[in-house]
Amino acid sequence: AISLLVVLGNLVAIFGLDTIFLDDQVRYTFAVENFFPWYIAKENFFRPFFLFPLYKLMQISPYLARGVQVLCFMVPLSFSFYILYRRVFGLPIILALSASVIPNILPAQELIPAFIDGSYTVQGLLATNISILLAAKYVDGEDEKYRYLFASIIGYIFAVEMVLHAIFLLVPILVL
Repeated sequence: AISLLVVLGNLVAIFGLDTIFLDDQVRYTFAVENFFPWYIAKENFFRPFFLFPLYKLMQISPYLARGVQVLCFMVPLSFSFYILYRRVFGLPIILALSASVIPNILPAQELIPAFIDGSYTVQGLLATNISILLAAKYVDGEDEKYRYLFASIIGYIFAVEMVLHAIFLLVPILVL
């Protein structure tokens, strides 16, 4: 249900826009010239490694790159939110389902999958959610719980290197 809702909610963003937005025009040129955007890695180390394949897909079709963005990042992000809301916060199924899907299908959000270069926040938020889920596993005190702590810290570092908004999670992760 989550996959279907997220994909259907983003059909306009994938197929309805006949242009390449903002920085995507420059990134498209980079992909054509096989220029890897190392300068982006100065601020967010992992970001170009996730976005450059999407730039290459834009050469084939911007619709394909947008579809991959939705299927590979937005759908898993909604799943991670659903797991967080159900297992960690214990919300009812309908509420967890709604809360996990709505951020990815809001009408004002259509530029997230349509603007490939600006969609790095989705990848960073996915890494952040995975880090929080791993920290919650650590807190639950299951066997070999320190593996979860280590994986959560690695996930947090990865999230910070994808997008800087994750830096604000340092205190909650340290508290956990």
